[in-house]
Amino acid sequence: MPWLWTKAWGSNGNATAQFRSPVGVVVDPSGHVFVADTGNDRIQKFDKNGTFVSTWGGFGTGNGQFKEPNGLAVDGGGHVFVADTSNNRIQKFDDGGTFLIAWGSGGGGNGHFSDPTAVAVDTAGNVFVTDLLNERVQAFDGNGRFLTTWTAAGSEQLDSPHGVAVDGRGDVFVADTNSHRIEKFSCPTPPPYDIAGHWSGMERQGHMALASISADFTSLSAKKFTGVFTGEALSCTVSGKHLKVFKAQLKCSGGIRIVLRGKLDTTTQTITGTFRRFEHGKREPGGTFTLTKVSA
Repeated sequence: MPWLWTKAWGSNGNATAQFRSPVGVVVDPSGHVFVADTGNDRIQKFDKNGTFVSTWGGFGTGNGQFKEPNGLAVDGGGHVFVADTSNNRIQKFDDGGTFLIAWGSGGGGNGHFSDPTAVAVDTAGNVFVTDLLNERVQAFDGNGRFLTTWTAAGSEQLDSPHGVAVDGRGDVFVADTNSHRIEKFSCPTPPPYDIAGHWSGMERQGHMALASISADFTSLSAKKFTGVFTGEALSCTVSGKHLKVFKAQLKCSGGIRIVLRGKLDTTTQTITGTFRRFEHGKREPGGTFTLTKVSA
């Protein structure tokens, strides 16, 4: 059964909720719709029913201004990324349109662009950009730090790539426009999650809080960490798909061992899960815990 037409909004013009050659559109986790109003050099935001919410931008080269914005993407935290095509840069905003950062300039080196047209964000917050006239894809972290770039595998080169998308595993799909095909690039390793830093939270048994807890983790490698947890020596590993399964073993004095298992949420920067206590090998009552990242 095909999808049923529901409604349309907009008309030609430059007034609120009008458009001139809109190109990019994206929906955030709360259902708001963002549109790259390319010919008007601005972004417009609507609710899911097309009711106008806000707009920002305008023609120019300053922060928050655009020259022919094309592609849009939204991360799990609601941040909006805009491919500011003719300014050869990516701009990042909060969901209300407040400018946060921008990166890129004209050129062919790493972190430079020649008409970036599309942008996508993976579950770890990494940003992928189709660099049209440089005929490549570039990858950055969510703050614009360059990670890697590629054209294609072997002789299968990209020719004017326009669109880009990324799935939950981190595999990247590129619209290879002048080659008349879609190319898929598999993620070589799951995107890393940086657990290093100071965390604090609460340990509970049922609805009763048992103790406040804190942890300071130091990264040893992509998957293993050491640190201090409530004053005791801790050794823990992070494993699982996309490194989002948290596993830790706390070795305490008096023959007490605590095993924690939880899930990392890269959007809220929290770890939630359950713990089990063992005293001289005998299992004792456990409970749940929550950790929130306080600082890097």
